[in-house]
Amino acid sequence: MADRVVEINAQEINQYVTCSMCAGYLKDAHVLTECMHTFCRACLESHFARYNSCPECKVEVDVKKRDHVKKDTVLQQLIDKIFPELHDSNNSNDKPAEQQAQNLAAQSAEITLRIIAQDPLQFASSAVHDTYLQTASHFQILHVKKYIARLSKTSVDSIAVYVSDEELASNQTLEFVYRTKWFDKSQDLILTFRKVML
Repeated sequence: MADRVVEINAQEINQYVTCSMCAGYLKDAHVLTECMHTFCRACLESHFARYNSCPECKVEVDVKKRDHVKKDTVLQQLIDKIFPELHDSNNSNDKPAEQQAQNLAAQSAEITLRIIAQDPLQFASSAVHDTYLQTASHFQILHVKKYIARLSKTSVDSIAVYVSDEELASNQTLEFVYRTKWFDKSQDLILTFRKVML
């Protein structure tokens, strides 16, 4: 079977393959399991020498526990496959693509969404009953759950998030939900949530 050639628009995927700390393409990608943000290993090591929180969302990370930071082999292999010239240049300590990555990172898409509690009486904090957020469109529903859980002082597992009465999976991105499940594009994305029995 002949190899297939697939064209990829680097601008469209850039936000998923760049490190927000150095604005370059990820090198030896490592993910924080607490918030699922991914960075270059060297960038994380430099950050954790001074801080014990995620560089992006500031959630606390116990850096002494090895399972809180994991090597993202799949993502790194994907980057090396899509940008083989970067893999070669990284090995030679030459970084010609970082400027392009920096320019593209500035164009990362953001999304505005409204989050509404289906039953406000389930949540003591009124701050979480009805709120607007502007955030990166590549954030997952898991991030929304963690945001709600933090504000309402409940566990992430007890939160269910919905769009138009359809429960959303934790690994779905906000961009995916907006494009495939939100049909009124004249309005901001509206998500509802409630506590569920564990």
